[in-house]
Amino acid sequence: MPVYFAYANSTVLPPDSVETGLMPKDTAAVTLPFNRQGGLPVRLQNPSNVVTEVRYDYRSNLYIFEYKVGDAVINTPVTMTPKEYMEYRSRQMQSDYFREKELP
Repeated sequence: MPVYFAYANSTVLPPDSVETGLMPKDTAAVTLPFNRQGGLPVRLQNPSNVVTEVRYDYRSNLYIFEYKVGDAVINTPVTMTPKEYMEYRSRQMQSDYFREKELP
């Protein structure tokens, strides 16, 4: 379905009929410092009102991660197979263990 734009005191035109001759261009080449795993080096924590809920769906045999504020889901759910989920939990438990050991 086409979208039409209208402004006060103007004629309504479909977007295809307006030719400006201007093409968007990249103005700057931005590079970010990535770590060896390919992610950003800074890991920000979720705000305290964002809750991660993980549930298992036996019909699809998948673990479903949802990020919620109250009862509202705020992102697209992420799914993992049981094998992926067990690897994820293992890494998470190792990380928690060593984080505890670092504290004086």
